Amino acid sequence: KVKLDRFDADNSSIFCLTMNDSKTRNCLSTSMVHTLMYHIANISALTANNCRVLVLNSDANSNTFCSGHDLKQLLAAIDAQDEQSWTQHFELCSHLLLAIR
Repeated sequence: KVKLDRFDADNSSIFCLTMNDSKTRNCLSTSMVHTLMYHIANISALTANNCRVLVLNSDANSNTFCSGHDLKQLLAAIDAQDEQSWTQHFELCSHLLLAIR
């Protein structure tokens, strides 16, 4: 659901991290956030230390960059009174935002 590619063949230091989950409009499910965090945390190893710029975008065929939090997942946790689950999800999202700033 996330793909890492060179942004431009002429510039080897620019990479693109593309979200391509059109079914959920790239919502920030726990799975999506973990996947984005993995790529960001390991960008040097994944690109052999060639990455100087990382562009985060959505698939070219999508009309939505990101629809926000996965509300179905969060509402299920709230309905189950699983405070730990939704609290951990918001903390994870906070870490993602800090990582991409």
